[in-house]
Amino acid sequence: MIKRRTDSRPAVCACVYRGLRVRVVAGLCVLVACLGAPGADLTFNVTLQGSNDPLTGTSRYGDVWGEGDYAYMGSYMTTGVRIFNIADPTNPVLVSTYQGGVFKDVKTRNGVGYFASDDNQGMHIVDLSDPTNPTLIKKATSVQGGFNDIHNIFLDGDYVYQADNSNAAVKVLDISDPANPVFVRNIILNTPGEGVHDITVRDGRLYTSSKGSSTSSGGTTSIYDITNVGTVDPPLLKAFTTGPRTHSNWSSVDGNTLVVGQERDGGQLRIYDISNIDQVNDPDDPVLLKTITGNSLGINARSPHNPVVVGDKLFVSWYQAGLTIFDLSDPAAAPLVGAYDTLAGQPGSFQGNWGVFPFLGSDRVLLSDTEGGLMVVDVSGIYSAAPIEGDFDYDGFVGINDLNIVLAKWNLSVIPGDESQGDASNDGFVGIEDLNTVLGNWNAGTPPGGEAGGEALSNVPEPGVAVLFGVGLLGVLRSRVRRGAC
Repeated sequence: MIKRRTDSRPAVCACVYRGLRVRVVAGLCVLVACLGAPGADLTFNVTLQGSNDPLTGTSRYGDVWGEGDYAYMGSYMTTGVRIFNIADPTNPVLVSTYQGGVFKDVKTRNGVGYFASDDNQGMHIVDLSDPTNPTLIKKATSVQGGFNDIHNIFLDGDYVYQADNSNAAVKVLDISDPANPVFVRNIILNTPGEGVHDITVRDGRLYTSSKGSSTSSGGTTSIYDITNVGTVDPPLLKAFTTGPRTHSNWSSVDGNTLVVGQERDGGQLRIYDISNIDQVNDPDDPVLLKTITGNSLGINARSPHNPVVVGDKLFVSWYQAGLTIFDLSDPAAAPLVGAYDTLAGQPGSFQGNWGVFPFLGSDRVLLSDTEGGLMVVDVSGIYSAAPIEGDFDYDGFVGINDLNIVLAKWNLSVIPGDESQGDASNDGFVGIEDLNTVLGNWNAGTPPGGEAGGEALSNVPEPGVAVLFGVGLLGVLRSRVRRGAC
């Protein structure tokens, strides 16, 4: 939709102004196109501590979990759970491998591992008191009332919740005695044809993600009250459509905000206000506060994968783009405050950062990359970073990429306050004010990679000079307009 504006300048002056602006902007669009689109690799406010990639081949790793000085990483195509000592985060050391199946999802608690088999082996309950020698305690399969194929699990209190991605049901087992898991109940969802893909539990609520029947329709998030799951069927609080291939979710600490991820080409990250959902079959609807896509972040990646909320920060594993971190203190704004690209290049399938575990401290955030293995990163920079006005690609620097974003959205209406769309003025429209912001802050911040001397265009001198000439011309135009000259 084009948003039209009136102009109070005299007709001739306005015409000359608009004509000159159009010619300059059109020229800049061509020149920026020569330079190429903004880079797909986005890394800022996050630094790599250390990594370990013990396997070969492609699509090797699944989710990651941590406890104490150890990281536990599942597998996507190969067997076993890899166990790393991360006491020195700059040097993660593989200390053992628990074999027995393809375990995409892994959880640990109090020295006991719960490894979800995706190849008909059920859930392995493992003694991890000595991580260098993991020992099977018990297999929980259909014999114990659980699933044999399990895609995701979640631990809460005395219970483990299981989802298999095929059935519209969640199985609940009592694991108060890990050696004797006991079936409690099935929670049957009213989402026929939509198997439960992922589950989270927080403060007496179960949140389920069901993908839907296709990449263009369906997709449901359901919220249950599980306060008394051991004795009664959990009542449904709300089930609502959250988009095709709804994959995963995580709620805020206060329970008022829910983040939902879609796993598909062009998949969205959606942030909802669920503070009004407080009764059985609540008639109120969650409020969609913000929608985030790879395009809005200036990254070329198929899909978000798993969101995790810690305090007021949202950590998202975003496949080819790696780790992305958002500030949830204002969920409707949710600016990007940090990123780390785990994957070189942009392969055509769902590869890259699978999982993130941010509960061991800001200097030991664990990432599992399907191709690169375990990565330990330091995210301390997200807590001290001050955003730079006009830094639309969030790389800590105002330059050609930010200009490109403004030009790509020129004269378009966008979500008010969404600076990733080039809206520095927060008025829901990309225009001269936003261009002025970029020009006024040109070269502010630190160039990506820390290069000195401003915008790094030395490798493409001719278009670089032309672009800077165009920027200078626009600067003159801006100055003349501000003085009222024509």
